[in-house]
Amino acid sequence: MRLRNTVVLAVLFILLGAYVYFFELQKDSAKKTERLLSFKEEEVRDIILNYPEREIRLQRDAPRGWRIVHPLEAAADASAVGAILAALSAGEVKRAFKEKPSQMDLRDYGLDKPEVRVSITLTNGSALPPILVGARTPVGNSVYVRRGADGGVILTNPSILTNLAEKELYNRLNKQLADFLDKEDK
Repeated sequence: MRLRNTVVLAVLFILLGAYVYFFELQKDSAKKTERLLSFKEEEVRDIILNYPEREIRLQRDAPRGWRIVHPLEAAADASAVGAILAALSAGEVKRAFKEKPSQMDLRDYGLDKPEVRVSITLTNGSALPPILVGARTPVGNSVYVRRGADGGVILTNPSILTNLAEKELYNRLNKQLADFLDKEDK
């Protein structure tokens, strides 16, 4: 009697393990994570950061790297620009709301007056849909984002807000002394 119960339990355990392996684990691996924007960092030519009180324009300059072209002309900090591009290209969509939000909903999400609006132009001249970054969720583990003016609301990682919310132009400047000394010698 005990051998029979052991065999029945072993068969049930094997069937349960097979179900979990073939149906549940395969379902998770089949789910692909959707990215906020799909681009390669080396294909980006221009970045425009629109804050409520200022606009910062960055442009790739082939021999010298990234440059700030508005509101002043200066070399940009490559790591700061890299952080912006990484946040946008690696940012994954946690959840997407299907319906188009009303103006009242946009206020709830902080998207009626976004903290920052990011526009990217690629080297081939095409423009990616602008990203509007709103408020954090009440829990704080996500940020409300909108892709384009007509898109729905998306939840994404809060790291995008960390990398884009820096409004001070000084933090985007290249601070290497060697660049300034080279210009004085010429």
